[in-house]
Amino acid sequence: MSRKLSKREAERLIAALDDLCDDGRLQRLRDAAASALVVLVGRDAPWNELVEAAAASAGWSRDRVRLLRDDSNDNGDDATLAMYELITELNETRSL
Repeated sequence: MSRKLSKREAERLIAALDDLCDDGRLQRLRDAAASALVVLVGRDAPWNELVEAAAASAGWSRDRVRLLRDDSNDNGDDATLAMYELITELNETRSL
């Protein structure tokens, strides 16, 4: 069952933005976002499935989904920016 993020879950999510050393930055952001998406979509799944489920629920654009998927690492800064935007949005709304 899906639910909104708690204040503590949202705080953990935004804390990932503070840990910005380059080594593994995108993966750390993805891990934090995945924890939130598990709550919001109501099930545990691999990252790409969480993104697809969230996109279906929230009506995200295909471009956003493409940038958030695992295979987006070739997009570098664009993928990182998409992850920042997702984390910021989830922190603000605590929902999809």
